[in-house]
Amino acid sequence: MTSEVCRGTIAVRIGEREGSFIPQRKFIHLELRSVNIRPESSSANSEEADWGYDEANGKITVRLAESSGAIAVELGF
Repeated sequence: MTSEVCRGTIAVRIGEREGSFIPQRKFIHLELRSVNIRPESSSANSEEADWGYDEANGKITVRLAESSGAIAVELGF
């Protein structure tokens, strides 16, 4: 996984699953902490993503469908 902050955007890239193990989970919850600004938008692989912002704790949670492929998440501010 890699992340990058650039000009009002946070981008997180989750690589493809490795190996033959297939998890039983249906979703992945990506947490970003110490974010003091509420995002205006969130997308996963260029589609709108389900997300929430906990202002009191400065935490963004993005709900992602389990996938064997790479996932690109972008948050716009």
